[in-house]
Amino acid sequence: MEATNRGFWKINIDTASYYNERLIGLGMIIHDSVGKVKFAAAQKLVALVSPFMAEALVVRNGIQMDYEADLVPFQIEFDSLQVVDLVRKGIPFAVDVGPVIAKISKALQSLPRCFIDHVPCKGNVAAHSLARKALSLESDYR
Repeated sequence: MEATNRGFWKINIDTASYYNERLIGLGMIIHDSVGKVKFAAAQKLVALVSPFMAEALVVRNGIQMDYEADLVPFQIEFDSLQVVDLVRKGIPFAVDVGPVIAKISKALQSLPRCFIDHVPCKGNVAAHSLARKALSLESDYR
C-alpha cells in the first residue's frame, strides 16, 4: 500500500453497477498517512441512476463522510478521470450530474488541503473489489 502525503488521510473510492438491474455497489477504503487501513466499507444501493451519476455520488458521499469523521486533510483517489477532471475544473457537465459535481467542487474548495486525484484502475483494485462485493450483499439501501 502506497503511503500518502504526511498527515493526510487517503481515501480510495469506486463504484460497480448492474445498470439493467438498478444496482450500484460502492466501495471505500481509508488509509492513514503511512498506508495503514483505518476503515473499509461496501454498500449496495438500489437506484435508477446512470453509472456516471453513481461515480459522482460516491465522491460526494466520501467527502461528506470524511468531513463528518474529522478525517481532514484528505486525498481522494478515484479511477474515473472524467469525474476527477470535472471536479477539478468546476464545470457542471450534464443536467443530471451537474449539481453533484458543483457541490463536490465547492466542498473541496472550502476544505483546506483536501483534494481529489485520478488513479489508474490498477491502483484502485481494493476499492473496486469492495464495490463489486457490495453488489452481492443481501441487504440494500434505497
